[in-house]
Amino acid sequence: MQTNKSLVRLLNKNLLALSLSLVAVICFSANSFSQQVLKSKPVVQIGNVDSTMRITRDKLLANTHVKCALPYCEVTSFSVSISRSNGQRRGPYKIKDSDYLSEAVIKVLKENTTAETNILITDISVVVNGIEHKTSDQVSFICVPK
Repeated sequence: MQTNKSLVRLLNKNLLALSLSLVAVICFSANSFSQQVLKSKPVVQIGNVDSTMRITRDKLLANTHVKCALPYCEVTSFSVSISRSNGQRRGPYKIKDSDYLSEAVIKVLKENTTAETNILITDISVVVNGIEHKTSDQVSFICVPK
């Protein structure tokens, strides 16, 4: 026959095991605490230029806003890599809590006056209808001198 102390210990152990199991289920399941991943490629553009299009350097520098083409969608963070036709690569430049190209990226674009430049945007995080989504897709733009 068990005493009251051993019964209390057994109940405490069971409560502890139940609590830890509940924490594990919350941590390892898809719920409101999980970061959601978009299954389709977001429609992201710089200024008014769609992805995979050619844009002149002057037009790109005139509007460095990275935005979604969808309503109720806002870009919150992304990474930018720049590669020139001569093989030189710069980046990735991580941009957080902003939907504009950073000063460092703009400086690199201004330095390049003659070569064609490929701009690759990756690690895009967007907020759609108040829910944050992260995607592993990428968006590419070609920037030409004139």
